[in-house]
Amino acid sequence: MKSIINYIKFGRGIGARWLFLYAIVVSIVLGVSIKIAGYYATPTLQSIADQLLPIKIENGVIVEPENTVKAVKLDAEELSQYPIILDTTLEVIDTAGLRDGIYISKKAVYFVNDNQIRVHNFSGTMDLPKGDYTDMFKKIAVYVAWFMGLLALIVLFIVYLALTAFYAIFATTLSKVCKVNLDYPAGMRLSALAYIFTSVLLAILRLCGLNTPLWLYFIAVIALQTIVLKLMTVKEEPSTKSVNKI
Repeated sequence: MKSIINYIKFGRGIGARWLFLYAIVVSIVLGVSIKIAGYYATPTLQSIADQLLPIKIENGVIVEPENTVKAVKLDAEELSQYPIILDTTLEVIDTAGLRDGIYISKKAVYFVNDNQIRVHNFSGTMDLPKGDYTDMFKKIAVYVAWFMGLLALIVLFIVYLALTAFYAIFATTLSKVCKVNLDYPAGMRLSALAYIFTSVLLAILRLCGLNTPLWLYFIAVIALQTIVLKLMTVKEEPSTKSVNKI
């Protein structure tokens, strides 16, 4: 604790290096999670490909298979209620009353989710033969994991800096109440450490199945700031008394 207090009071910078390291850890966890999820989903994706393919598109229209209706059947219980239907007897699908799912006509694919409908019209020429796409799905999972990990690193670092700057305002205000000499950069260092500790602690609680609402983050960070400032007050009192004696 002494080294932490000394870092907050006499350290350099605004705690950005700790926030960056934390962003790296979180982005790595995110990337690995995406990769694992992609590998886990590969058998399901291959099953979908086995049931739908081959598909051949010419000039934005499916020409193979013709006049065919296929309904994908999935073993995964969580996906069994999510229909994936290929219907090349229709050029346009009437989406009124359709359940959430994916519907493919001769000219477009329809994504229906929570009464929201997105339509992607086919264009150009494409040939998707029947085959083993397992390796391709795994490679896509790796690429997506890398991309999302790098994107998360940038976004999270910016977000963490912004949140730390926000909490630093409260830290400097609390320091006056606790009668601790704390400038804004020191408040940033305190807030960075408090935010990282709180985020890790609440993440563990979420893994244990406990609910951690957003307001709990705010209260926990402010409470931790107050505790550290109180400890800094106790640390400063003996030195103040000794100066008075001299």
